Amino acid sequence: NQLGQEGSEHVAACLQVNQHVTRLNMGGNKIGDDGLRKLASCFSSPSFSLQHLQLYSNNISDVGGRELLESLRGSTSLRSLDLAGNLLSCDCLLGPELALPSQLTSLSLAHNLLADAGAEALARCARESSSLTRIDVSGNFMGEEARERIRVLVAHNVRLRDL
Repeated sequence: NQLGQEGSEHVAACLQVNQHVTRLNMGGNKIGDDGLRKLASCFSSPSFSLQHLQLYSNNISDVGGRELLESLRGSTSLRSLDLAGNLLSCDCLLGPELALPSQLTSLSLAHNLLADAGAEALARCARESSSLTRIDVSGNFMGEEARERIRVLVAHNVRLRDL
């Protein structure tokens, strides 16, 4: 659809009125960090009931990823988050104050820019998650060090069923 930043502003305006949306697919709209910022402002409301969020192929960088995670910090409804095909290196996951939403079961970071440091941050977040059962990191640029961190994560996380 290529909604871009302007289109995401219109969607955000609708979401402010209707906080009962449970699925939002904004994939492939090239909203970038600025468009994501508009959407993320809606997600921080405790009454927002979003369960599935698809933001694949939107030119989202670590700056936008960090803002998204901050806005979702208190979410108790989000179950799946698809951030595939963006520009994320997982720097957005660095820092002890950042965590995945508490009820998140599925996370896709496929075809991003994940590397060894990003894999470590992802492993930390996954270890701290009590609900995560699926992580997709296919198509990234992880070296042997990152693959080893992921192997350790899988070996020690009984909840994680699909990697």
